[in-house]
Amino acid sequence: MRPSGITVNDMKTNSQQVDQQRDALWNAIFDNYGIKTVTSTDKKKSAYVVNQQQLEVFRCAGITELRSGKSEGSSVRLKVPFETETCIEASLYEALRDENKRVPETRMGRSFIREWLSIGDEVLIGHIGPALFAIRPAAIKHLSDEEVHLRVMSFLPTKQLYERARHAPQAPCVREVTRSEYIRSPEVVAATLMRAGGSCEMPSCKADLFLRDDSSFYLEVHHVTPLAEKGADSTENTAALCPRCHREQHSGSNRQELRRKLRDHIKAMHPDP
Repeated sequence: MRPSGITVNDMKTNSQQVDQQRDALWNAIFDNYGIKTVTSTDKKKSAYVVNQQQLEVFRCAGITELRSGKSEGSSVRLKVPFETETCIEASLYEALRDENKRVPETRMGRSFIREWLSIGDEVLIGHIGPALFAIRPAAIKHLSDEEVHLRVMSFLPTKQLYERARHAPQAPCVREVTRSEYIRSPEVVAATLMRAGGSCEMPSCKADLFLRDDSSFYLEVHHVTPLAEKGADSTENTAALCPRCHREQHSGSNRQELRRKLRDHIKAMHPDP
């Protein structure tokens, strides 16, 4: 059920805007790319049929001659920046289809389709120079464009990455963004900072804090359970943290464990005088 007051056209417009934003991101990252949805035939035959945009990716990456037949296919390694593994193996070959003298089609086999992809998955194949990448867009929905871009760049060889950095525009582009944000209670922020007494409230943190212009120690007030997850804007759900601990709460690989540790610590305290 869609929210009250939201029309089908509104939903279509929002979806189109997201697609356009992602297209702009892919164009900024890759020299060429193509996206296709995995079909039941792809999965049943363990042979992913490459579309024309994806075939162009392989050609531009330097793979211009393909062998015929699954067993004779060229071996390719694709970087997968948003998965547990860092690379995925695939064979790339031309399937000869004698029936009705149909035109041969380019396919991919091995673990790429047998194990990694499922029916209905969208898969992007792109290249940066000779480096090939495979991305499932569903795996990056929780990431910002900047996080996606940075992650892909980190998979490039050092020399190739520095070369791109040297050619990057030194005057950054400007874009306008519209966003919604929560209006936090100044009283809750002030009370949390007073409770902290100039120390980070993350248990066992021994960080040396720097002074602000008013001679108070710099701390950032963090919601243990984020407001976006229905967390309360109250002293029972806030903690004053040093910048390092704050960033780790949001971006650390063990952030769920750290959240539980901080929540238990704040719960054990008596925030009201």
